Amino acid sequence: MVSNMKNRVKAALSRVTHPEINHTLMELGMIGNLEVKKGKVKLTIMLPFANIPIKENLMAGVKEALKEIGRTIDVDISFAVMDQKQRDKFVSMQNLHGLDKGSSL
Repeated sequence: MVSNMKNRVKAALSRVTHPEINHTLMELGMIGNLEVKKGKVKLTIMLPFANIPIKENLMAGVKEALKEIGRTIDVDISFAVMDQKQRDKFVSMQNLHGLDKGSSL
């Protein structure tokens, strides 16, 4: 049953798009440490830089997507900063879409 729930959580998260880049948070490598246990979802939103101004928007998007599963789920979201390899992948996808370097990411 937990694996079915984890699949539903992953499906919901795969629809959460970055507000400034035409990719999902999953595609951008921004969802990490996903744990699903008996009505509880725990995950980390991986940020390219520590103090990005859209951090709360990202969290709200994730929470809204998880509400669509239709069950009462306790959601625990933390934030962490990407390592250099993760950031390089993120930036390469960002550059693919010609996002302005002054963007809030």
